[in-house]
Amino acid sequence: MIPVLIMSCSRDRDLAIIAARSALAAGAPIVIILDDPKNQCRHRITMPGVEHYRGWAHRNGNLNGQEVIMEILNNMRDLAVRSGTGACLKLDSDTVVLSLDRFANAPHGRNRKGGGGFYGAAYSLDLPSIIKGIAECKSEKIQPPAPEDLTIWSLCGRPIAEESDFALAPCEVWQEYPAMPDAVTCGNPLSDGARRTPSEIKDRMTAVLTKANHAN
Repeated sequence: MIPVLIMSCSRDRDLAIIAARSALAAGAPIVIILDDPKNQCRHRITMPGVEHYRGWAHRNGNLNGQEVIMEILNNMRDLAVRSGTGACLKLDSDTVVLSLDRFANAPHGRNRKGGGGFYGAAYSLDLPSIIKGIAECKSEKIQPPAPEDLTIWSLCGRPIAEESDFALAPCEVWQEYPAMPDAVTCGNPLSDGARRTPSEIKDRMTAVLTKANHAN
């Protein structure tokens, strides 16, 4: 199908496990979880099909800047080659995968309104797009605040995703979609902008997977 890369940290360890399980259940041949080197998980995640490593790049708070963008693209390239699929899915640890079918036909993801890049929670890229992104990242001076999702989308040539409306849905409304979305993001902040706790996000992820399995 398609391999998966998850960027995680100690706070999101349990979430990364659920995200990885959802990807494996959907058919991912391998999932790599890459830890924040300054905020590592205390205990290594050991699951069949999952490899858990310490990352090297400074993340500037939330996957921002040239170092971590290069780390993401290099790992996506290596997974695309190693798996023989020629593509890779980058998945946030607060997001569950319900189907990998369209992600496997990379590039695929949900475009922001107005065509302004992929949402960062779940998007796949093919090998030519990834290689282009790596070359562009090396040649540009990318500032530390630059977010990985919009920057990678730009560096890789602004890949177009067909039927992108169903690539990713927020947890709050995914059941209202006319068709099952490919992935559901469960970590959106509260209405006042406050971040949800890991335990709340975990409960939401588990509930989404339970309801999706019952629907099938």
